[in-house]
Amino acid sequence: MALYFGKVSILPEEIGAFLCRLKDLDIRDCHRIKSLPILPSSLLALTIQSCSLLERLPDLSNLKNLSKLWVTECRKLSEIKGLGNLPSLKDLDTTGCLLMRLDGLERLDRLHNFKRLRMDSCRSLTRLPKLPPSLEKLSLSGCEQLGEIEVVAELESLQKLDISSCRSLMKLLNLSKLQRLELFDMRDCESITEISGLRGTE
Repeated sequence: MALYFGKVSILPEEIGAFLCRLKDLDIRDCHRIKSLPILPSSLLALTIQSCSLLERLPDLSNLKNLSKLWVTECRKLSEIKGLGNLPSLKDLDTTGCLLMRLDGLERLDRLHNFKRLRMDSCRSLTRLPKLPPSLEKLSLSGCEQLGEIEVVAELESLQKLDISSCRSLMKLLNLSKLQRLELFDMRDCESITEISGLRGTE
């Protein structure tokens, strides 16, 4: 079962209990919502988009079957809790979110099925958490405060890397392990003065 919410101001607290078979939840353009209740543990996919006042999510640790989590253009959302406890998670998109705190992201390296991470235009992001070696696609376009991405050097499965318009990045070091890299976009990275290890990726 799938459920779509658009332009509502509040979600019922009982949603987790009564919709115990819900697989796909899509919440869009709900500009009055500031928080969400505990969500059904049956979810496989969760999309939250353009909820401009959303400041916090419930702890997501109960969503053991969740494989896709897209939380985008929620510009007041500063953290996402429980990500490290989602063993089925493959695809995470936080484009356009504030994400000033990395607490919820620090355990992503425990997710052995994790394949895709997109954090475009997370303008308060200054560094990356440790990431799992299973990651294949990483997009950080427009993360203007991002100062270092040293963890990328260990992502041996990485196929696509987009760091375009990351204007605070100054160095890209030890890229020689990225043997599977097929697409590398570093346009408008005007502060980069040093790159090492690219020869090993050819």
